[in-house]
Amino acid sequence: MNINEMYDVMKAEPFQPFAVYYPSGRRFVVSSRDQAVISGDKRTLVLARDPKSLEGSGIDMIDVAMAEQIEILSDPPKDRMWWVSKNGH
Repeated sequence: MNINEMYDVMKAEPFQPFAVYYPSGRRFVVSSRDQAVISGDKRTLVLARDPKSLEGSGIDMIDVAMAEQIEILSDPPKDRMWWVSKNGH
């Protein structure tokens, strides 16, 4: 995946929640535009985790080039869990 694809999804109007998938099976869900920022080097996506998520508050730093795909979510997670493991829990 390249940075331009990530920018396009993040800047879309109206914003739509999306998931970023990695070869390891991890999936990161971006529920709102203000939750994510692309670093100055344009290689890293920085995600703020919801304090109510399973992992608690904090940040995830994700290498954009390693992402396999982006999926636009028509029905975003209702529990606001932004990081989801391989098996969905």
